[in-house]
Amino acid sequence: MAHSTGNKTRSRTAIAILLILMSGFAAGGPVSHLLGGALPLVHPVSAALGPNNNLGIDCALGSSADSPNPFPTPIATKDSDGVIDSNCQWTGDVDGDPTATLDPLTSDSPEALSPQVGGGFIADIIFTNMNVTINGFDITVNYDPHILDFVAFDQSGLTFGGNVGCPAAIPQCTLQLASSVDRVNGVVRLAQVVQQIKIGPGGDTGNLSGVTLFRLRFDAVGAGYAPIHFATNIVTFAIGIQTGPDPHYTIDGSFSTQNIFNLLNSQPLAPSTAWFNASWSFSPNPEVPGSPLTFTATASCSYCGGALTYNWDFSSVDSSAYSSKIDNTGSVVTITAPPPLINRVTLKVNGSATISVSATRLLPLVAKDNLHTLAVGVAGDIGGSWLGGIPSYSGSYGLCPAQSSSDFTVCSKPSFVIPLGTTSQNKTALLSYNYAGLYNSTLTIVDSAPSWVSGPFTAATTFLVNVTGTPMVFTLGMSSNQSVAFVNHAVQLTATVAYNSNYPAVLRSTTFRYVFFFGDGTSQIISSGTSASVSHIYLTNAKFNVLVQAQETKTTVLSKSRIQENGYTVMAVDAPITADFTPSPSSVQSGTTVTFTATASGGTSTFTYSWAFGDGTTGTGASVTHAYSNAGTYNVNLTITDSYGGATVVTHPVTVTPTSTPPPSQAFPLVYVAAGVGGAAILAALFLLIRRRKGMPSPI
Repeated sequence: MAHSTGNKTRSRTAIAILLILMSGFAAGGPVSHLLGGALPLVHPVSAALGPNNNLGIDCALGSSADSPNPFPTPIATKDSDGVIDSNCQWTGDVDGDPTATLDPLTSDSPEALSPQVGGGFIADIIFTNMNVTINGFDITVNYDPHILDFVAFDQSGLTFGGNVGCPAAIPQCTLQLASSVDRVNGVVRLAQVVQQIKIGPGGDTGNLSGVTLFRLRFDAVGAGYAPIHFATNIVTFAIGIQTGPDPHYTIDGSFSTQNIFNLLNSQPLAPSTAWFNASWSFSPNPEVPGSPLTFTATASCSYCGGALTYNWDFSSVDSSAYSSKIDNTGSVVTITAPPPLINRVTLKVNGSATISVSATRLLPLVAKDNLHTLAVGVAGDIGGSWLGGIPSYSGSYGLCPAQSSSDFTVCSKPSFVIPLGTTSQNKTALLSYNYAGLYNSTLTIVDSAPSWVSGPFTAATTFLVNVTGTPMVFTLGMSSNQSVAFVNHAVQLTATVAYNSNYPAVLRSTTFRYVFFFGDGTSQIISSGTSASVSHIYLTNAKFNVLVQAQETKTTVLSKSRIQENGYTVMAVDAPITADFTPSPSSVQSGTTVTFTATASGGTSTFTYSWAFGDGTTGTGASVTHAYSNAGTYNVNLTITDSYGGATVVTHPVTVTPTSTPPPSQAFPLVYVAAGVGGAAILAALFLLIRRRKGMPSPI
């Protein structure tokens, strides 16, 4: 492949595009009713680039005609003359309104056209000067998202995408390889091939010298100049059974609103010296109903000569682009909606009382609602809101399980219809619930976008209704196989659903989605029946708050409420406890006191100590004393419990010996001595008594 900067080099000559405004356009001409004068003329790119294949853009619906006619008219069809153009000047109006109105969006209703094709702007991607047959392409196009907003690929009636000329045996002969859109950066890509047919000179579809590969439908969302640039572009040729990339030239295009606004503002048509640019953005994107939404405008003008002012219309219509309807002013505006109604937003930038431009953008259709809380048996308003899209709206709510619209077993209004033709952006329903639970309710909203922009569009959201009190739809119990778990050891947690006995069996779910939150930053999701068990290992010791959510997976005819409940438990996780104790003295005798001292590590402090001494007595404390009355062997048990309830038991045997007594060889001499001494004393006393009685003198 060779581009203007590719391997097959060919110098590209700058192509000057002459833009002429016919200010003296005769009254009664084909477009005099529109703007009071003629429209810009776009001359096609010269075919002098050569006989080889060219890839480029053909200006179509919403831009000025490529005709050499000195009195051009807006192109009112999706296809033009098949000639590559380098600049497409927006004409602003395609539907023949009797007044000078603008149709910047493809969704703008074409009052006078049939079939209806909308407003905005269409760029045809065409392949011309064909000297080979082709069978496929992969093309990426870049554009300026401040000026243009991509809406859709359009291939209706075309060989690619339209399946024209498909053999009867192949009902679908266009194969789409890629289709992507990046509206933020302005990038679109489409890749397709056709099967068993060839397009081009001598091809199955005729001796064509050019073909439209696809159309790009844009909204004109800003005022200014927007390059349209080919990035990746591959076109494949087909010769017999051989295919390959076809060398070709690419010719970038562009889109501009300058000439029409210069004309409307009575300014000289000199795009390089006269311009008025305007665009705006919004944040957050997409918008969030009920939250602040900020609009930010950017504008500049070469001929305004003073400060610019900004007027906002948040629900503009085709005929009000230049009306006096003003919802807010300022270059930066923040509002919270709905209300007001926000969908088709027009920024009007004024340079003076008579000089202005407008920029219109359609906000995407979004829906949202927040948590509602009601008590069992108490009626309340349940409702949502939405923004964007194209009024009018329709839709529905799904609020509680039911088998029919007249089944009020669970709530007084299981479904609620938002009628066709609703123009507001919120709708509420008054109802009450008979059972407590957390109901996942739904809101679906559909707008009125026309078919040529792939509409209508649908926005759906799920919101919660928390019904408190009793009776409950079902309860959710939690249990574990261990009262206290240990670090690095698995613990099993079990959740069990129990329905209220009065809740209709036909509405019950036999399957649930369980989400276990273990409290340590991890979670696990499983699907199961009315009970579910998981195994978990904790890595640190602490008390963890464990939460499990059980949500029904069965859906009923009228509702996808998928009621859910929560279950809780506290899981105490310990580090393993290591403990021991020692007696002192190590040799224990009956009747003597012994001290037992415990040591502990691990676990979670503080600890409690319980002793069983083996003789039927107990004690508490890290250090205790005890005396055994009798000799023997006793098993001493120490139970240490930490603050989480984790416990360990240590047992040691203790041998108690009798109290020690003197041996017999030492006892008897003491007796003899005592007896001898006592006997001598008695004999001496007796001898003295006898002498006294006989008058014998006492010995000296």
